[in-house]
Amino acid sequence: MSHIFHHITELLDSGASGTLVVVTQVAGHTPQVVGAKMVVKEDGSLIGTVGGGRFEHVIIEKALDVQRSGVAATVSLRLKAELGMCCGGEMEVYMEPIVPAERLICFGAGHVAEHTVALASTCGFQAVVVDERSDWNSQERFASAKDRCVESHIDFLSSFEFRPTDIVVIMTHNHDHDREILAKVLRVHQGYVGMIGSTRKVDKSFKQLRLEGFKPDDLSRVHAPIGLDILAESPAEISVSVVGELIRYRHHRVSKKKTHGASVKSMNRPRVEKAVRSDAYLPASEDDAGVA
Repeated sequence: MSHIFHHITELLDSGASGTLVVVTQVAGHTPQVVGAKMVVKEDGSLIGTVGGGRFEHVIIEKALDVQRSGVAATVSLRLKAELGMCCGGEMEVYMEPIVPAERLICFGAGHVAEHTVALASTCGFQAVVVDERSDWNSQERFASAKDRCVESHIDFLSSFEFRPTDIVVIMTHNHDHDREILAKVLRVHQGYVGMIGSTRKVDKSFKQLRLEGFKPDDLSRVHAPIGLDILAESPAEISVSVVGELIRYRHHRVSKKKTHGASVKSMNRPRVEKAVRSDAYLPASEDDAGVA
């Protein structure tokens, strides 16, 4: 059954999901042995088998549930007593969701993007950097990126096909570009969307988007200003807050951790606005120009 793993690799490369099913225990007369494997694809089609018949039919339904929940499970069934099969044995299977690595679609190749892509890549995200400035969106600056698209965001968005699992982070050098990208992405992508910037910039962008017809429910999907509130200031610190939020988003449905770390309640200092912004570390002249 080694070809199973070849098919799993193909699924992951295509961005598709599935469930790996492995027989872990058997007792009595059973249609398969320990170690038998099967992959259940998103559409319910199969690669391999764990025995066929009523048992396999039930396992397929449970495997699809595992796929939807993203949580691994173990199922044990008595073939005759519970399923009415002529085999009188018992089988246990372990089911593991097959989940492709999330693509991180990063619009912008500025200082924060450089640190964010590097850190996100070490955490298993496959980064795609979109920026038409070849001197910024270079191999040297984004060596860990899976892909670099040196083209305008307009050209990129005209042909790119988003996956439901894609994570979109908007941090370009131009506030108007950020808003244009956000508007387009909200129309075609239902997954995570985050935008960097001061609270003032975010409020201004949202006001314009409401004038363009976007509803409160649309804007409520946007994580902006992006990043956990750790009072970040430098590009490297901001990237930590951004990637931290992405990790929390990745695990929020399936994590079984009992401890979640410290929460910041009070830093005994006045807060003016959230310090996750693309221009917070730049000279005033570049800030005014919106350069990231």
